[in-house]
Amino acid sequence: FKLKSFSVVALETAVKGAGTVTDFKAPALDLQASCESVDLAKLKNILPDIFKAYGLETSGEASFNIQFQGPASDLLSGTINAKADLHNASASSSKFNQKINNVSGTVTSTLDSLSWNNFTGTYLGKAYTLTGGLTDFKDPKVKTTLDGQDVQLKVDLDKKDDLVTIHELNGKYLKFTFGAAGNVTLPPGKEPVLDIKAQVSLDLEDLVPFLPADQLKTIEPLKIKGLVNIDGAIKGRAQDWKNWTANARVESPLVSAMGYNVHDITVAIAQSNGKVSNLTADATAYDGKIHAVGSGDVSDEAMPFDLALNIDGLDLRKLKMDIPNLKSEEINGKFYLTTVGKGTIADINGLHAKGSLAVREGFLTEFKLFKGLFGILNEVLRLGQVMVTDVEGNFIIENQKITTDNLRLKSPSIVLLTEGWVNFDQYCDLNVVVDMTSGIVPSIAEEVLRSLKIHIYDKIANPKFGKKISVPQVINSIIKTIGIFQ
Repeated sequence: FKLKSFSVVALETAVKGAGTVTDFKAPALDLQASCESVDLAKLKNILPDIFKAYGLETSGEASFNIQFQGPASDLLSGTINAKADLHNASASSSKFNQKINNVSGTVTSTLDSLSWNNFTGTYLGKAYTLTGGLTDFKDPKVKTTLDGQDVQLKVDLDKKDDLVTIHELNGKYLKFTFGAAGNVTLPPGKEPVLDIKAQVSLDLEDLVPFLPADQLKTIEPLKIKGLVNIDGAIKGRAQDWKNWTANARVESPLVSAMGYNVHDITVAIAQSNGKVSNLTADATAYDGKIHAVGSGDVSDEAMPFDLALNIDGLDLRKLKMDIPNLKSEEINGKFYLTTVGKGTIADINGLHAKGSLAVREGFLTEFKLFKGLFGILNEVLRLGQVMVTDVEGNFIIENQKITTDNLRLKSPSIVLLTEGWVNFDQYCDLNVVVDMTSGIVPSIAEEVLRSLKIHIYDKIANPKFGKKISVPQVINSIIKTIGIFQ
């Protein structure tokens, strides 16, 4: 039996078809149907609940062709081949406040597969193309690609029962690239459980806007940027990252913060049960070696941490080239630092630390602080040009202040002892006296130096100075020395 043609009108849309029916005892069908133009706005009448739930609106046109071959008594055992072409379609959702325009492409389908080819659309003013397919609706396997001006994505995964196996998930967004593979378990009624290995490359500058607000206010002023490569693995519930079991290795050729540069960075980190128990970091900065070890508690909202840091031989001459107001100054020396501290990521101002620092083989006189300090010494003693060659001392950081009680400033002609503080706002309050035990004291000025006290205060970058000399003490010492009135 041959059906030359038939037509059906549904939702004001004409569907035309033809076909054959053979073996009337066990009828077998071979039917084709097509529609040249379907108004996609009318999908709302077919799926009203879905459209209402998501605030969906669709527009544009589509054409389709369908062929069925199989027994009339069991349609599901037959073969269905369907093809649909979309033309200049659009879809929007008021619930998600999103819209896709200019959607065009071809979708083909069978009873157990679906494919999409050169499926293009415009989202937020940028064009994207989707190509791929899905096979085996019971245990689906998906392979697809997405290409756009600033986005590329390639996916190869399959699902069996509640287990999703990711064979390949690679992509790129702006300077952010990633690759991942592993498993995702989808327990009924619960959040997904991840077991993923991933490689990520990103620019830290692109990551900052996505930080939580309490971390953003601390990190953003640092103006951190630099390309970072991460190779890591995670296990745990998707939304409970603080309790993931994770490890990662982070590498970067260069990271800058506040205009300062650090090279050859390598960081290893391990996390388990909400604790970062093993963090090590190595890097170079201005020819100096940096080594740090630390731990932290990410389960605490404030994210407390402990850190030990060592800097060995940082070249101050090279460092000053990244400090605009010091570029032209004559500053040299090797800087050394050892410190241990603790604080929270949420409030870096609460940092508490102690340690020691030193400068060796230096020339530091060009700093305004030293210029003013030695200007006073020259005024009092006529020592001529005095230069600082070495600095050493211990310090404590607490209450947003760096405090010292034994900072030694050494020059060939004099040694000074300094105690006081510099706060996080770069204000200082320092008291300086001459180290009379150093063995470097001009004998003619010994009594003057013994009574000299210098006060340094205000902004550390442009400090103010005050001096005090006990004149009676000096006179009495001179009288005693020459024996007058004895």
